[in-house]
Amino acid sequence: MKKIIVGVLLTGIVVSLTSSLYAAKVKTFVDLEMFLPANVYDGLETNVKNAAQEVVDAGCDSASYKIETTAALGARVGVLFPIENFGDIGVSIGYIAGPNSETKMTFNSTVIGNATINVDRKLTFTRVLGEFKKDIPINDNWSFKPGVGFGMAFGKSKETVTSATAWLASMDGDSYAKSWNGFTWEVSPTFTRKYNTVDLNLALKYVGFPKLKENDNVSKIDWSTLGFSIGLGF
Repeated sequence: MKKIIVGVLLTGIVVSLTSSLYAAKVKTFVDLEMFLPANVYDGLETNVKNAAQEVVDAGCDSASYKIETTAALGARVGVLFPIENFGDIGVSIGYIAGPNSETKMTFNSTVIGNATINVDRKLTFTRVLGEFKKDIPINDNWSFKPGVGFGMAFGKSKETVTSATAWLASMDGDSYAKSWNGFTWEVSPTFTRKYNTVDLNLALKYVGFPKLKENDNVSKIDWSTLGFSIGLGF
């Protein structure tokens, strides 16, 4: 009996949602995104720091390093289906380039001379999200849209090592790549300026990406960060 009742309730919910979707006007949106590097280089810094210490322990006079990381830029498109008295549900797909890192390691030795090693890391992510947004009017022109998204992210990390001295030439041009995927999420409070045929969306985001364990010389990644986006809704 319980299974029958649950089945009837679920059927009613599905029918209600389906009829609402068919009756509603489908919305689309396009966003340009930027994400801060935050803690994305923690695993890389650990590897570089350990490598520098190993060289010093092996007899080098001193070693130092510097890591520069840029913000990540991305774009996303999606569709939303308004459900009366509930909110908008939908799906989106997006691509993120970065955050990329440039690492310079410098070694000083009175015996074999000085040396430098550069490590360039490039990251990319593709995200597929289920979306929920709720439109809360502020006045005739503005509304507040809290939103959440859950889905899958597909990441790729590639690290390329180059050297600047002959005694490290064997490392020149070595590349290490790794692809992985996993659960991703975001919280995105948004302010929307309404025009006649289009909406301007300004959002602050907090996003979590799937973790990558250190593997095959590729540094681990455990990245969660703040982001911003500007976009249009139709």
